[in-house]
Amino acid sequence: MQLKCYECHSNETKWPWYSYISPISWYIADHVIEGREELNFSKWGEYSKKSRTRKMEEIYDEVADGYMPLESYLITHPGHVVTEEELDIIEEWAFGD
Repeated sequence: MQLKCYECHSNETKWPWYSYISPISWYIADHVIEGREELNFSKWGEYSKKSRTRKMEEIYDEVADGYMPLESYLITHPGHVVTEEELDIIEEWAFGD
């Protein structure tokens, strides 16, 4: 899931060339900032156990309901659609044990 989530939800964003062109750059930067504020895998270890559990459930719900990844992101990253198999892995990770 690193490939499909970390672009907006970590400090490991790889900024594409078009992310340096205004006004597109503002749009992309806003989405990444908002994504990191909501969930930042680079800070996963800093979240409390309760917070991690809640975020894991939210991750599953957002992906299962089709809210993530954003449609606007998929326009330039069509290979980042989450497959049923990947959703099963997220579900096991979020609710397993």
